Amino acid sequence: MTPATTDPTTDLWTVLPQHRPLPPTSGEPHLVELYDSHMPPDGVRVQSNMVISVDGAVAGADGLSRSVSTPADMRVFSVVRSLADAVVVGAQTVRTEHLTRMSAKPAHLDQRHARGQDHVPVMVIVTSSGNLPWDRINARGTSPVVVATNTSDPLVRADLNRHADDVLECDLSPQAVKDALVARGLRRLVCEGGPSVLAQWMDAGLIDEMCLTVSPKLLSTPGAPRLFGEGIVTARDVEVLSLVTDGQSMMYRLKVQTRDSSR
Repeated sequence: MTPATTDPTTDLWTVLPQHRPLPPTSGEPHLVELYDSHMPPDGVRVQSNMVISVDGAVAGADGLSRSVSTPADMRVFSVVRSLADAVVVGAQTVRTEHLTRMSAKPAHLDQRHARGQDHVPVMVIVTSSGNLPWDRINARGTSPVVVATNTSDPLVRADLNRHADDVLECDLSPQAVKDALVARGLRRLVCEGGPSVLAQWMDAGLIDEMCLTVSPKLLSTPGAPRLFGEGIVTARDVEVLSLVTDGQSMMYRLKVQTRDSSR
């Protein structure tokens, strides 16, 4: 997802679990408290962070999620990212959204340090081909970039080793990628898609929470990608943990019923 410009003056309030205002303050402590609750007992959490239009599109006619996003969505989006040890994205999303390394947000630095986190999340790119637009990725930002890949092409591997801060050699199944990240101490994961990656992680039963904004837009763009791309295999129940709104955009936080009901 491409971050749009955050409007810190956008007024929000919670509808669930209780009605209260969420004033725009430095560091967003009220939103941080709301979105950082319900940590699983093992201390490992995977949240997805997506925005859709009313008709279910995750991108506009330009192919970018910023066409769907709103200032209210960006307040929540920025908070969810600030909670992450690592943000997981697919290579196609990196290419389409012109993603770069992430930059530290001064307003969240004290909170991150108090949780024992580095100043900026790790950017994790999942790619089978290993072909990535490094000039664009390195255009700005300071976050480490970790590439998860199963490519055996020696030239591509050499290029990855030259540009990436770390390369994970794994089979690219969501479980393998998650296990490799947790083994590196990255326990708070945020999956930002795109749709095919999100569907794979959902079908693997690894998404604990969906942070999902429904934007007040009808895009009706032919062929526009939907939340889970071609769909998911397994139907799941969700529980609404919170609902935040500015009166237009609806920001849901949904607990997903995983395959392991003991979690």
